[in-house]
Amino acid sequence: MTKVNDLAAKIEQVNAQLHKAKDEIINEVTVLKDSLQNVEVPAAAEDALNNLAAIAQALDDLNPDQVEEPTDPQPVEEEPAGEEDQSTEEDPAPGEGQSADPDQPQE
Repeated sequence: MTKVNDLAAKIEQVNAQLHKAKDEIINEVTVLKDSLQNVEVPAAAEDALNNLAAIAQALDDLNPDQVEEPTDPQPVEEEPAGEEDQSTEEDPAPGEGQSADPDQPQE
């Protein structure tokens, strides 16, 4: 059985071993990344990726995305009764080529 005095030394030993392993793993990952930096992907790998993308799309299409529709349509604003249609820059003012009454011929 391990005594409390020996426990600290064993913890330090395991801790050192874990740090060593971590450093070795990081080093190997770095070497792999560097070696794969400018490698072209084989055509078979691209085909496999395209097939996976097609399968993923087919699965996604099984349950179509819901389009949010407004639940309460916006009311159309109506002009208050009794107000005349106001002139805009496109419509000439009365006396400028258009009569005030649309039913009367222009002069």
